[in-house]
Amino acid sequence: MPESRLLLSSGVPGLDDLLGGGIGEMSLTVIGGGAGTGKTTLALQLAFANATTRAPALYFCSPAEPADAVREHLQGLKFFDASRLGSDVHLIDLGAHFSERDSSRVLDALAGNVAAYQPELVVVDLPLSLTPETLRAEIAAFLAARVATSVLIADGSQEALALADTVMWLDRSEPRATRSVQVVKARGNSQMAGVHAMRLNDDGVRVFPRWPTPWRGRIQRIGGERLSTGVEGLDQLLSGGALKPGSVLVDGASGTGKTVLATQFIAECGHQGVPGLVLLLEERPGRFIARAESLNLELERLISGGLVDLLNLRGRDVSGGELLYLVERAALEIGAQAVVVDSVSGLDLVVDDVRDWVWRAVDSLCGAGVSVWLNGSGALHLAGLVDDVVSLQQMDASVRRMQVVKSSGLQTGVGAVDYAIGAHGIIACGHEEPRPTNGHLVNYRFAG
Repeated sequence: MPESRLLLSSGVPGLDDLLGGGIGEMSLTVIGGGAGTGKTTLALQLAFANATTRAPALYFCSPAEPADAVREHLQGLKFFDASRLGSDVHLIDLGAHFSERDSSRVLDALAGNVAAYQPELVVVDLPLSLTPETLRAEIAAFLAARVATSVLIADGSQEALALADTVMWLDRSEPRATRSVQVVKARGNSQMAGVHAMRLNDDGVRVFPRWPTPWRGRIQRIGGERLSTGVEGLDQLLSGGALKPGSVLVDGASGTGKTVLATQFIAECGHQGVPGLVLLLEERPGRFIARAESLNLELERLISGGLVDLLNLRGRDVSGGELLYLVERAALEIGAQAVVVDSVSGLDLVVDDVRDWVWRAVDSLCGAGVSVWLNGSGALHLAGLVDDVVSLQQMDASVRRMQVVKSSGLQTGVGAVDYAIGAHGIIACGHEEPRPTNGHLVNYRFAG
């Protein structure tokens, strides 16, 4: 049986998942990408994560960003510890040795410092525009000889890509200046395919894998088949309520009661002891809560009792991958078994590809045992991604109609019913007015 390979952590949250566990010891990793994509920050984060006094990290600085510039770059990063410079992380300038006529001086400097320090990790910043082609090839070959675990920052050297064990490519796209990373190659590891969202701030680099799965199974699944929507007539149309785990899309024009219906659903879940999360993309939390209180749904009590939480994303600058991470983290913190997105029509203010995000969110959340409720206006193009679709329509000045246009179960009775919006929310015509919330037998579960 082959001996297991030692992997070094990248020190970047989410990146090890993409790499299949980490970076192989005594391997060569190439970090490529254009200017401003985060290559230097990623390499420095990796160095500080792995360096020790007995096995330090050497960071060889190029003429484009000498040691003084790297120190200044580090000042704003939370993982930076000034006391470690010169102790277990060494910044070494190569600028004085760069010469097209005598590349041996650069190689001598590399080899000499590696021999002297016996490092755990070697990082070489190699700007394409300032590095002669022959020197690029020689440095890549030197690092590929596995003198240490090595990282080469490069923006397109074909020699380096061919010799590397691992290749990561960073990108930055407009108009939202979203960042991404792709593991193009990870020899010996099972890397996660695809392009993944990345954020760069004073915490350093963070990666948001497209298909995060470690959280699945950590939210307790509940028994039974359906969750009540809070509207008796709609429950009958949906064969008992919203599928659990499953997904419901409620589509309708503005003013048809989509948000009221979603609020009744999440409140009903809370009153039944089922924790729920509401993702607000358009409406402010204060207004959402005030409406619920006016309907006597006691949402404030559910929030204070830890049974409902609101995640406000109005005005937030996040990528699709980061948004999904934020939703999953918030759901995990409350143990949510129901998640409401109000609304998918506002997702285009946050993510570039709404359909892709909904697909991933429904797959991930339902896979973790969560019921997903999506509100939208003109959102029927998303119908193929969900289990049930409910359409709310204003038929004329006095008549509103709800219709199940896609069902995950056998409907009992008709597929449509008229409804009204009353003092306590939506009521399906022919059914009793919903009781005030204080008529519920509520099992509050207080956090802590």
